[in-house]
Formats: sequence, structure tokens, C-alpha cells
Amino acid sequence: MSGEGGYHTYRVPSLAITGKGTLLAFAEGRRRSVYDTGLIEIVQRRSTDGGRTWSQVTVVVAEEAMTCGNATPVVDPRTGTLWLPFCKNREDGPEPLVFQGKAHRTAWMTRSDDDGVTWATPWEITAQVKRPGWTWFAFGPGHGVALASGRLVVPSVHALAVDYRHSDPCRAHVTVSDDGGATWRAGGVVDVPTSSENELAELAPDVLYLNARYEAPDAGRVSAWSTDGGLTFDDVLVDASQTDAMCQGSLVQPSKAEPERLVLVNASGASTKRERLVARVSHDGGRSFGDPVVLDPGHAAYSDTVVLPDGTFLCLYERGEKHAYERLCLLRFSVET
Repeated sequence: MSGEGGYHTYRVPSLAITGKGTLLAFAEGRRRSVYDTGLIEIVQRRSTDGGRTWSQVTVVVAEEAMTCGNATPVVDPRTGTLWLPFCKNREDGPEPLVFQGKAHRTAWMTRSDDDGVTWATPWEITAQVKRPGWTWFAFGPGHGVALASGRLVVPSVHALAVDYRHSDPCRAHVTVSDDGGATWRAGGVVDVPTSSENELAELAPDVLYLNARYEAPDAGRVSAWSTDGGLTFDDVLVDASQTDAMCQGSLVQPSKAEPERLVLVNASGASTKRERLVARVSHDGGRSFGDPVVLDPGHAAYSDTVVLPDGTFLCLYERGEKHAYERLCLLRFSVET
């Protein structure tokens, strides 16, 4: 909750389930304000009983005078390693200056081999994953996926240095590793201006579905499909029926046995009003979604969702009574799938 642990606000949640069944919840611990700028740290809590009880908050990444955020975990099922890409920029070089090419945004990585108990000293991967001509860059937020091929794929977003304005259009893309996390590179780009934060699911071997925020009022969300494991996204759809508050949303695949069944969770308020968190189900790999099921009718914004071994869903999301950023809440739910 806001104000606890010396943090003004907790925002931008992410969830991961390790191979041993440990749940890890990540968030940005914003020291000075609710805003995306300023002194921000990455914090976590762990649960070993399916989310019924949680550890105390611990700090994963913190650095003086730095904004650290967009933690986007991905678990490698072959090794059990939990990879945690994240981004940094200086407090005095916030997002608007990054878009204008006047400040730097860098990409970093850490890892845990003991279910998130300890974390490696972070190392920089900017040169691997951020292409020349990109100003803004971010991972996720949310979580990445491991493909049947072994490729690790992390949802990402960037802005092109077109005319160095904050309004330069972002585009969704992915970041991939084909060597178990040793190295990373930029993957396919969704060539839809103002596509943005996204999450992923593998529908068949190397067939990847991406669902992204779309920063156009009352225009819905962007869906894109790749048939080469995320190296290209040539099949793209802007779906106005996915009503959205121009906000990040989360995507989960209930069962690998029926991979085209997907659950999308997002704030569905009119235009940019971040409220009314809903879940929608797709039976055709994201080509269409059913009617929304309301999970929270009040103020709500960013979320991340995972499926538990018993088939129920666990959603960590931003909510509040006066605005959507008062606290992070954990919701256990089920929907007809």
C-alpha cells in the first residue's frame, strides 16, 4: 500500500511462477512520488504456498539517483533460472528527455538460480537489445515466455528518433535469447505506431501471439502474430472490440493442452479512464475475444496474471478508491474458458 516501507507508491506489477511452484511478485517501489520519474527501485515478495501468504518486501535493484523499473521476469523451464530484465535512467534524465534524445535509457539483466532468494549483480545489455535510432526503450512490463524451441521471449517497446518529441510514436517489439539467457537481441517489431506495452503466448511451436496497449483513444488494443518465434510480426490487427483505457494489460494461457485459449485482463474504462478491470476469453488464439467479465468495477490500471496448478488465476493489479495507484491488490479468480 502507498506509504509503506518508505515508498510513496508501489506500481507496475509483475508475476512469475518458478519450476518449483514459488510465486514471485515484483513492483516498482517509487520513493518520492506516484510518477514514472524520480528515485525508483525494484522490489519483490515471494510465496511458497500458492499466494496464500507472502514474505516481507525485499529490494532486488536499487541505485542512487536512478530510476529502475519495468522488471519483466521470464523463467527458463530447462534450467530453472529466473531471468529479470529491467531498465534504468537517471533521475535527472526522465522519460521526456529520453524521447527527445537528451538522456539515455539503458537495459539491464539479473538472474536468480534459487527461486528468487538471491539475485546476481546486474549487468548491462543495452548494446545487445537496443537498436541504433531508438530513444525510449522498455521491457514489458508483465512477464516473458519460454517457447517450445527453448527461445526466451520478453515483451518490449521502443520509440524511434523521428523528430525528438515526447510524442514520437512507440512500437511494440520483443527481445529474445536463443542460448538460455547468455545473450539477448532485439526480435520482431509490430509496425503499428503507438502500439506499446504488451504480453505474449505461444499458440503452436514458434507461433507467437502478442497483445499490446494501443495509445489511441477508444481504439481498442493491438493483436499481432508471428510464425517464426517472434523474429517478425507480419499479421497485425487493431481490435476496437477490446475496449481499453489506453493502459497496459495482461495475457495468460490457461493450458498448454489447449494453447489457443487465452485470457486477457485489462482496464476497460472509456477513453483514458483507468477503471473497470475485466477478463475476456479467446478460443481462437486472439482472433476474437468473448464478452468481458468484470473483476473490479472501480479504479484499476496495470496488472499481471498467472494461472495456478489448480486452474484458477492470480492477478496482481493496481487499484484504489480515489485513483488507481493507491495499492497493489492480489485477486484470485476463475472464468469460464
